[in-house]
Amino acid sequence: IRVDLSLERAWRDAYRTFWKQLLAVVFLLAISLYVFLKMVRRLKSALHTSEEKYRHFWETSTDAVIFMDMERRIQFANPAVQDVFGYAPEEVIGRNIAMLQPERLREAHREGLARYLRTGVKKLNWRATETVGLRKDGTEVPIEIAFSDMEMDDRRWFVGFMRDITERKKSEEALHQSEERLRQSQKME
Repeated sequence: IRVDLSLERAWRDAYRTFWKQLLAVVFLLAISLYVFLKMVRRLKSALHTSEEKYRHFWETSTDAVIFMDMERRIQFANPAVQDVFGYAPEEVIGRNIAMLQPERLREAHREGLARYLRTGVKKLNWRATETVGLRKDGTEVPIEIAFSDMEMDDRRWFVGFMRDITERKKSEEALHQSEERLRQSQKME
């Protein structure tokens, strides 16, 4: 009988130890899950804050900001697109960037992008290039464009920042004419 009681006590102790250890593991798992979920909430909050901050930045920028894919389709356009090109953002999203370029520049842009995608070599200064854009009403607008590319979700994307430089061009022309008049007046003396 002593053996039986000793064996029974051993089983009971083992049973209690098992449940204590199981409860300890469950407790540790619960704490780990709590910490993990708290971290996930913090990360979600940080992501939301970051998204809001950048959305605010893009939407309040006075430069037209366009995000396009490798097929030259516009995926995002900020409200300044209306000021520079006359289109509401929703009018250009999903459409080809060529709609914002005069006909004579479209093929060169298409070829330049294809060459860059093929070779990785930039032919233009991507930080600030002057060119002309095409407004909704068909008129051309002098613009300065800065652009960049990035890889995201295993795809190549391009972002362009476009600024209407009409006033700057007028000022440059007025300065040029003033300098020319000065030269002419100096020749007369």
